Amino acid sequence: MANNSNKTLTGQRLSFNAGLKNFKADGDAVTITLIADAKQLDLNTLNKISLNSLTVDFTSVQTELLPEPKKVED
Repeated sequence: MANNSNKTLTGQRLSFNAGLKNFKADGDAVTITLIADAKQLDLNTLNKISLNSLTVDFTSVQTELLPEPKKVED
């Protein structure tokens, strides 16, 4: 993870929900493919951001179904 503690970030920020479609490691590089709803993105902002290097943070949003509690029979 990039250590930006001694830097002032002045770039633009774009936040959106996406699914991880695929990732592939090739030596020291990793290619990550995300799937997102284009209606949730400002594509102009994405275009501007893509002109510079990026810092990427992933946050997992998970919903897990818990098993039903067992009923105790008398």
